[in-house]
Amino acid sequence: MWGGRPRPPDSGGAGVSPVHLLTLCHPERSEAKPNEVEGPSVLLQNENPCDALSAVVIYSFRRIRMSTGIVDLPSLYSVSETLARLQSLLKENGVNVFALVDHSGEAAKVGLKMRPTQLLIFGNPKGGTPLMVAAPSCAIDLPLKALAWEDAQGKVWLSYNAPEYLQQRHGIPADLLKNLAGPAALLRKAVE
Repeated sequence: MWGGRPRPPDSGGAGVSPVHLLTLCHPERSEAKPNEVEGPSVLLQNENPCDALSAVVIYSFRRIRMSTGIVDLPSLYSVSETLARLQSLLKENGVNVFALVDHSGEAAKVGLKMRPTQLLIFGNPKGGTPLMVAAPSCAIDLPLKALAWEDAQGKVWLSYNAPEYLQQRHGIPADLLKNLAGPAALLRKAVE
């Protein structure tokens, strides 16, 4: 039990989902914004998730756009610094960086203005090939992508497709979800 409530199912060390956590701590808000939920990207082991929410050590929040499966992580860095950090982490972990698309840079070349927006395309055949063998349609979403972008208020975000969304979209077997979860952890680390 967590603070008198049933413990949510184990999520493999990644914490509970923001939707589940929001429902546990604030049942009155669980229906407030069904398509957008904010919550901790990592929940510390704590007997009461509501206490964990108020803990000073939880500083990394993510926004999940449920209808699209996109996870938005706030970054402490500029768009280019965020992707440089991500590229370094990917290379350290044996993940190939295939391309960097500078959308805002390309827009500037043709005289158009766009807030900083860059897309990183990355992957590893050792992790991606089993996914495509098991669920061939997932090749449309592979290699994986991370989008660093600046919003109208000047805040930088790092966005990616939630592994669970890709699993559901393509029918990826549960035992292969780990192939998508590893890179997601690196994305979270890049914005810290």
